[in-house]
Amino acid sequence: SNQVATSSLDNTFMVFSFADTMRANRFISHKDAVHDVDFSPSGEVIATASKDRTVRIWVPTVRGESLDFRAHTGAVKSVRFSQNGQN
Repeated sequence: SNQVATSSLDNTFMVFSFADTMRANRFISHKDAVHDVDFSPSGEVIATASKDRTVRIWVPTVRGESLDFRAHTGAVKSVRFSQNGQN
């Protein structure tokens, strides 16, 4: 893949693309620190885990939009997609 994602204590995460030239996109939506970021096996979707007790699913090409999961009672420290995309 030609992308790298980073999480941050300032409630954001960034996606750096190295396709032709380096480009960085900053995503803001969590209400507290973002602890972890993971790309789906296809590379088309990103999941983030936050201290705000949520997991969010993002499509990087649709800036500012996310699907929000609020089932946790404490900070979410990590998130991972299944490598086979099914389980």
